[in-house]
Amino acid sequence: MARPLVERLEFDLVRNRTELLEVVSSIEDLDYAPAAGMKSYREQLVEIGAMEAESLLFLTTGTVPPWSELEAQVVGSTLSEILASLEKIRSRLLQYLRSIDKEDLAQPLSVPTEWVSFVGDTTLEREELFRWLARHEYYHLAQIISYCWIQGISPYPNR
Repeated sequence: MARPLVERLEFDLVRNRTELLEVVSSIEDLDYAPAAGMKSYREQLVEIGAMEAESLLFLTTGTVPPWSELEAQVVGSTLSEILASLEKIRSRLLQYLRSIDKEDLAQPLSVPTEWVSFVGDTTLEREELFRWLARHEYYHLAQIISYCWIQGISPYPNR
């Protein structure tokens, strides 16, 4: 029998974060970006955290604050401080996920207008929002991995 849906969604989020933590452990210059106009490592991490914070607020309140307020939730100047911010946000997200049931996950939500181009519709089930968050983090993880390789750094130092 398949694992419950909540457990499968949590697995994807945890697996992505575990890989992200492994990959960023080798980063020394958080402000590195391969070229002008590209997001730095720091900006990639802030983007991951801000998107999770935005999604969690939307799921729990139905509102979406200005992006700058969301970015401000990812605080710190060092990698460990930034990762601690990400962990706080992720912890709250997983707590919310564990508090809802399969029926809640199937409930469609009307998404903010600015999200339509990202999610492809004007409504989105909670389940799909969690899947989208996992894809979003993995997308930025892939960028971070590429940056490491460009710098000649193995993104998997522990393997």
